[in-house]
Amino acid sequence: MTDAGDGGRLVGDEELERILEETAAEHNVPEAAVKEIYEAQKEVVNMERRGSILKDMRQILEEYVDEWDSGEQ
Repeated sequence: MTDAGDGGRLVGDEELERILEETAAEHNVPEAAVKEIYEAQKEVVNMERRGSILKDMRQILEEYVDEWDSGEQ
């Protein structure tokens, strides 16, 4: 079970997968990018300093934009 970020409600792996897929589709971004951002956020959730999450998210998104621009999708 995983915290979905909605005040402590836990979701199963299948529901989390569905949420990530829907989020990617809703924002027209690659599903893999959304999953990587989720994983990066999950790694820092218990850390006192979370400043690195913004850097990590930027790097993930820039990699996908570079791939998109180069036609590697």
